[in-house]
Amino acid sequence: MAPQDDRLDELLSSSAPRTPLAENATRPALEQMAAAAAAAARPRPPRRLLAAGIALALGLGGAGVATAAASTLLEWQPWAEDPVLAYTYTLPSGAQCEERIGLLETEGEDPDLLTVADEVFRTTDVMSLVDVEATILVMRTEDHRFVNEDGTEEPAGYGTEHYSADHEYASAVSRAVNEVLVDELAARGFDRDDISLGYSGEAHCPGAEW
Repeated sequence: MAPQDDRLDELLSSSAPRTPLAENATRPALEQMAAAAAAAARPRPPRRLLAAGIALALGLGGAGVATAAASTLLEWQPWAEDPVLAYTYTLPSGAQCEERIGLLETEGEDPDLLTVADEVFRTTDVMSLVDVEATILVMRTEDHRFVNEDGTEEPAGYGTEHYSADHEYASAVSRAVNEVLVDELAARGFDRDDISLGYSGEAHCPGAEW
């Protein structure tokens, strides 16, 4: 990856908006998927996430830890062989993605959180509840900018040339899934702004146009 791309990733990560589960993601990205960390097509290191942020890499909540991988490899990481959540979706290019989530952990003091989260992850049909298109519209309103060497700025967020349609969509799926999981935990009595839960995610999307 070129130095300019690395700088862009840093700027986008540092300016990511706060949302309840992925830092609280996620992806997506995750940023399921986010996640979805797809452009590099390789595993990303763990990220420390703040109290109400966005992730897949996105974690779930308050101070979660999450990792995301968007891979062209055929083999899953060992933990992904028995995930607590797995779902599939189709990218704009037509490529099929399978994303798996596991390695739940919490930094909170609620002894029931992991037990309930495990149950939520294993039983929730997340893809029937997500609104990916609405999530993309929200993502495109977020003001991310790249600062050039001469000090000028240019838009560098979703909906610009810096992200392919597949990358944008995978990131949106991760974020939307993350939000659904937060909603499900909140519905079971947990404070959505204080869910200290993390997870790891991995996505395989052969043929994707990152």
